[in-house]
Amino acid sequence: MKPYIHLKVEDSIYDITRSVFSEIVKAIDLYDMCQYFISLDTDKWVPNCYWTTQKSILKKRSGQEILWGVYSYLIHNEFILIEKKVGTDSLRITTKRDSYYNKLENLYRMVIKRLLNEKYLIQNDTKLDGYYRIGNSYQRQKNLDELLN
Repeated sequence: MKPYIHLKVEDSIYDITRSVFSEIVKAIDLYDMCQYFISLDTDKWVPNCYWTTQKSILKKRSGQEILWGVYSYLIHNEFILIEKKVGTDSLRITTKRDSYYNKLENLYRMVIKRLLNEKYLIQNDTKLDGYYRIGNSYQRQKNLDELLN
């Protein structure tokens, strides 16, 4: 079973241990995540305020855009489930990948660190939220998949 975080309205993120974050980070298919990032460049549903259409992940994306891309991927693949209050009594789990939940930013940064360590992303500058692009590991995996298929 794939690890996930299910946050309810009353939950505190401080109750989530670092080991839970680590399990999620390890379970992510980085190649799949990079393909998801590439699809964001052309998908129509993507909000321009989080992922601008003038740039390409293959060349340059800001740290803030990458944080949102990680969030969107985790929601889309059900690594995180966020329950929100709707109206006065009812709760629902959000599947909105076009919003952002910044309380889990430490998790998103752990994912970005793994992407960088395994060379699926390359950081173009050393600022905390600098610029990133797709790295050599993604290209190598893509070429291998094309040869095998």
